[in-house]
Amino acid sequence: MITDTGDFTVGTFNAGGGTVNFTNTGNVTGLTFATLNITTAGTRTLTAGTLTTGALTITAPATLTIGAFALSSTSITGTGTLTSGAGSITDSATSR
Repeated sequence: MITDTGDFTVGTFNAGGGTVNFTNTGNVTGLTFATLNITTAGTRTLTAGTLTTGALTITAPATLTIGAFALSSTSITGTGTLTSGAGSITDSATSR
């Protein structure tokens, strides 16, 4: 498990079968995850590239914001807020 408490910026990050938790305000930049959990207050912003995740969970009051970029996920669940500006949000069942 990786717990990130600020900005996390890499070209591609492969979490394998693991889980990545973002537990504070920070930026998510061009990442690939098996599972991505956003679990505490604050806004995480996709600032470049495509965020790809097998499963995405956002727990209130957390927020994930997609700017002019893209989120692709097999499943998107939770009680938090997922917003999209000029970008796109897709999951296995729905394109938004």
